[in-house]
Amino acid sequence: GSVRLQTPVLPGAGSDAETPLPATPDSAHAQGSACAAAGAGTDCAFWPEQVLRRHILGSIVQSEGSYVESLKRVLQDYRNPLMEMEPKVLSARKCQAVFFRVKEILHCHSMFQIALSSRVAEWDATEKIGDLFVASFSKSMVLDVYSDYVNNFTNAMSIIKKACLTKPAFLEFLKRRQVCSPDRVTLYGLMVKPIQRFPQFILLLQDMLKNTPRGHPDRLSLQLALTELETLAEKLNEQKRLADQVAEIQQLTKSVSDRSSLNKLLTSGQRQLLLCETLTETVYGDRGQLIKSKERRVFLLNDMLVCANINFKTANHRGQLEISSLVPLGPKYVVKWNTALPQVQVVEVGQESGSYDKDNVLIQHAGAKKASAVGQAQSEYPPRCCRRGTCPGLWSLSGNPRPMGHLAKRLWL
Repeated sequence: GSVRLQTPVLPGAGSDAETPLPATPDSAHAQGSACAAAGAGTDCAFWPEQVLRRHILGSIVQSEGSYVESLKRVLQDYRNPLMEMEPKVLSARKCQAVFFRVKEILHCHSMFQIALSSRVAEWDATEKIGDLFVASFSKSMVLDVYSDYVNNFTNAMSIIKKACLTKPAFLEFLKRRQVCSPDRVTLYGLMVKPIQRFPQFILLLQDMLKNTPRGHPDRLSLQLALTELETLAEKLNEQKRLADQVAEIQQLTKSVSDRSSLNKLLTSGQRQLLLCETLTETVYGDRGQLIKSKERRVFLLNDMLVCANINFKTANHRGQLEISSLVPLGPKYVVKWNTALPQVQVVEVGQESGSYDKDNVLIQHAGAKKASAVGQAQSEYPPRCCRRGTCPGLWSLSGNPRPMGHLAKRLWL
């Protein structure tokens, strides 16, 4: 549906600048109906599509203003005081790492905001916005600074978490800044906004395009702008995914003893995380009785499969409970078992168990179907990952068909 934020007064909107634009599509359609009823000879201020487009433009202006203000707060309320503070609670080097590329992102959007204000001032004459998005966000510099920011985000949060745990003065600084802020948004809440920005732009422009009739001078440039932004968002999402995978391996490594062979394998620099999914492990006894069921995190690396316990419990050690309200601490893992990929078999659900090697790990993929009682509707068997030869009974990992399908597909390659 349409974005329905309350529309602010648009600067330079003409003689009606003192009056807020209609805030709902209903009022726009009502105005259009009134114009039609008055007859073709009657002048009408705006047609329904024009009112809707002005409303969406107001949402873009409001959204961008809020975003720029958030970036300024990151620098003015956090980075600058930390850099100037004596004695230092965070070194200059770590400050630079935490706030890497924020200033450049702010510069990009400050320039865009100036151009946006000019476009708003001439809106009644041109009614064009798509070309401005193309000109502002198709530059390689935008991709570069956002890529650097996204790639560094996990590292920045890691520095903040470690400083909160080891430096009480830094933790107190973050708490004080949050309490004094007008909306109580944390530093993490402000710093995650650049990662969310382009998906927000895409939603707004999709809404604008939907309300732009064919033949309108803005339609083609809006389509081009959407293509540019979607491509940019896809690239950034992929980079974020890769950065998150590196962070997952690092988190997994922390849970393993420094002297263990698995730790050496994980830190060798030759490990690549292909996939990690949260599945449910069910343990059965020799007679098939259910012993226990628990969530596990399964890591598929380029040469091994690792299953770990997820520990979301936050101890109150050094105020971790307090820290988690300021920045996500994430789960801790306890490795339950790992196996080399050559010992993994991928089989279809329903295949005879006698063909399995009891010392291998089995991935049962939900390729088979079972008929319902009426013989019409069908549902997939629960996808399972079975581990034999490691306990008296059978271990089974089950989950949604999508993640299990991804896991099986990767193992089939």
